[in-house]
Amino acid sequence: MKNLFKVLGIAVFTTVIVLSMTACGGAGAGGGGGFNIGHTDGKLTLNGLNAYNGKYVTVEEAFTPPPTLPLLIGGANIDSVKLSGAPIIGGTAVLKIWLCTEKTDSSTTLVNYNGSEQKTMEIVFWEIEHLSYEDPYLSPIKVINISFPFSNGIATINTVDW
Repeated sequence: MKNLFKVLGIAVFTTVIVLSMTACGGAGAGGGGGFNIGHTDGKLTLNGLNAYNGKYVTVEEAFTPPPTLPLLIGGANIDSVKLSGAPIIGGTAVLKIWLCTEKTDSSTTLVNYNGSEQKTMEIVFWEIEHLSYEDPYLSPIKVINISFPFSNGIATINTVDW
């Protein structure tokens, strides 16, 4: 029974991450608009991840489905097809943070994030680096929700071990 709940939990999480990627205009977003990715100075540094060395990490702003914009999303890189997780090396990962917005012409844009506010983020650990928006079988290693402050788009989290 415990394994069944674990499988169901992973299935629900996979649905949530695909919905958030779709909200940010990935290949599965459907009709109209466009997908524009800008430069960002937004940055999240995660320290103390020694148990995850050699793995990858992404983040997204926590939300209740359906996702609404604007929404923070982060990784090593992002394009219209995939989000690349930031590698965890020496217990540290550095992620770029974008603000996903929707313009009046229904195009979706990832812009520089430079906010100074408390955010609740889902930190997601992965075995693989590239997460395709079109892959319905995403399976994270672990998901952690945590609130922390950004200052001018930059945050650092020092963990012991998640």
